[in-house]
Amino acid sequence: MVRGRQQRGFTLLEVLVAFVIAAMSLAVMYQIYAHGAASAILGKEYAEAVAIAESRLAELGITKPLDQMETVGIVDDKYRWELNFRDPEPDPEQSFDPQLLLQEIELTLSWDSRGGRRTLRFHTLRPANSP
Repeated sequence: MVRGRQQRGFTLLEVLVAFVIAAMSLAVMYQIYAHGAASAILGKEYAEAVAIAESRLAELGITKPLDQMETVGIVDDKYRWELNFRDPEPDPEQSFDPQLLLQEIELTLSWDSRGGRRTLRFHTLRPANSP
């Protein structure tokens, strides 16, 4: 009895299929890595923006009187901030001491990032008649 040739190794078709599967897997892994890296950069930018906003809001009326404070600025040639003050509007229906009126302060922080312009808005209240 004569046996047929035994197969040793892989056929060309099997090698090509394995190569295509490996290439597709690498492409998917690259996209996942690239998306993760972009998300990490964006997260770092948001963390920096929040830290800048917190420092600007914390210094209100402390380093300088409010009427001498700058209302716009740029930090690190990247983050642009703007402060807006809104005077309190007393409600005639409410009876409370005018010394308890609160002033609304809005801080807008914006910067250019991958994917476009990013903007954060922060609102806070403080006593309107404080020094």
